[in-house]
Amino acid sequence: MGEDEIRWLGPEERQVWLRFVRAASAVLADLDRQLQRDGWVARRTDPGDGRAQLVRLTDEGRARIEVVAPKHVVAVRERVFDQLTPAQVEALGAISDALLAASDDVG
Repeated sequence: MGEDEIRWLGPEERQVWLRFVRAASAVLADLDRQLQRDGWVARRTDPGDGRAQLVRLTDEGRARIEVVAPKHVVAVRERVFDQLTPAQVEALGAISDALLAASDDVG
């Protein structure tokens, strides 16, 4: 693909992209800290792909899942859904579906 064929992001698209990346990263980091703080998950770098992480339930996490899961749901609700209007939740769902439909990593 030549330089003249690249559809560069315009200023508004670039700002939206950067805000999306920051928001998604912040939400996931906050929720990850909550999970690790409650002893639910352990992470380590994937030896086959240094960019990825392997995640597993700890023994304590497995034993406490009924205690920890409600705390996680509360954290998700507080961090995500309580910050959005019903229309924004619907839009987030539609946006997520569109992004997932274009992903090679859909399971």
